[in-house]
Amino acid sequence: MQSQQTERRSSLAVWLAIAVVVLLPVAYALSIGPVQWLVNRGYIPEFVSFIYVPLWSFAAICEPFQTALWWYLAQWSVYPAPPR
Repeated sequence: MQSQQTERRSSLAVWLAIAVVVLLPVAYALSIGPVQWLVNRGYIPEFVSFIYVPLWSFAAICEPFQTALWWYLAQWSVYPAPPR
């Protein structure tokens, strides 16, 4: 009986780890829209946009990603210039 509980906990831990590894980067990438919207309207300081430098950098070298990023930001009515 105890080995079944251990297996369940182990299985749950594996699924939780997979969910975190997959969902965290997705949530980070998708959060750029709402954050830029808030920055552009003055609700949060502009320096917060600094956390998205990796996305801007990748967009600069990968045209399909840049196109997708621009499209996504347009859905939020955000047309920012990348941070310098």
